[in-house]
Amino acid sequence: MNKNENDIVKTIFARMAAHEEPLPDHFTDETMKRIRYEDMRMRKRNERLQWLIPFAVLPVIVAPAVALFIYLGIPFPKITFPALSIPAPFLSGGALVLLLLVADLFVRQAYYKKHPF
Repeated sequence: MNKNENDIVKTIFARMAAHEEPLPDHFTDETMKRIRYEDMRMRKRNERLQWLIPFAVLPVIVAPAVALFIYLGIPFPKITFPALSIPAPFLSGGALVLLLLVADLFVRQAYYKKHPF
């Protein structure tokens, strides 16, 4: 390379540097927020698909089985439940635990909507 070519390269890089805008101070924070948001969005999408597939396949499996039972005249099995011998305080305690778990689920979902990470 001769001196003339070096000067041309230097002038080109000088022009490029003059036109570049400096990145804002919070550029990396904003970029990481976008990446986290996109990751969270993809996780939710995958979770929805994981729940959708079994519920979509279930009728395809159950409907032919029911049709086969009806067509062949096989009687449906009768299901009997044993008498509950559990005392009422245990049932009410179990219901309270279930209620608190459901409430915890809704509170966590509301929290994570406001504070993604």
